[in-house]
Amino acid sequence: MGLYLSDILGGPDQINKPFAIMTSALCRIKEGYMNEMLEPDDGILNVVFQYHGTLLKPEFTGIRTGSFSKAKQIL
Repeated sequence: MGLYLSDILGGPDQINKPFAIMTSALCRIKEGYMNEMLEPDDGILNVVFQYHGTLLKPEFTGIRTGSFSKAKQIL
């Protein structure tokens, strides 16, 4: 199964915060080895970290589930 990792920072005030640095590092590390292991028909899990800031404030705290796209094979 493929894995997409990304983050959404809520504003420029969050750029150099420890959590933003760690999330970005995790995304870069994952890219280094996951692309070699991806099988085309296995599907993809998309994980997005959202952090509040001056421009964006997520409406929830915790984990939010998404929906599965059969056409794109992504959750």
